[in-house]
Amino acid sequence: AELARALDAEGELAMPEPTLSRVAGETRAIRTAPDQMMLVFPHPTPDAERVVRAKLDGTGYTTEQTDVWVVLEVSGPDTLAALERLCPLDLDPARFPVGASGRSVMEHMGAMIVRLEPDRFWLLSARSSAGSFLHAVETSYRYVID
Repeated sequence: AELARALDAEGELAMPEPTLSRVAGETRAIRTAPDQMMLVFPHPTPDAERVVRAKLDGTGYTTEQTDVWVVLEVSGPDTLAALERLCPLDLDPARFPVGASGRSVMEHMGAMIVRLEPDRFWLLSARSSAGSFLHAVETSYRYVID
């Protein structure tokens, strides 16, 4: 409860429910577990974690994730068909609406997916496997476009 109040201190960012994400300005909060979430936002200097920690004022723990994740933003009319080949989650808009997020595997790599718009998604995976992850996504698109 204290963490939710700290996040929403200025009426900015409500803590998302599990399997959802919320946006306030340029910040997206992605709920990744019952007691865990990821904040994604632009920050011009390398002290983002310190800034978030100060804002939370001891109500939660923070870890720097800047160099851990790669994010692919995919969109377009063939996107859902391409993702259905890669992701075992049910991405039907009735079950995975705009704002939904989920952890899964894509082509044997751990991943997160966030639906930003009906045909626009963020795909997050480990930076160490970024090349393989990109290849898997590109290959899936090739199969549905050709």
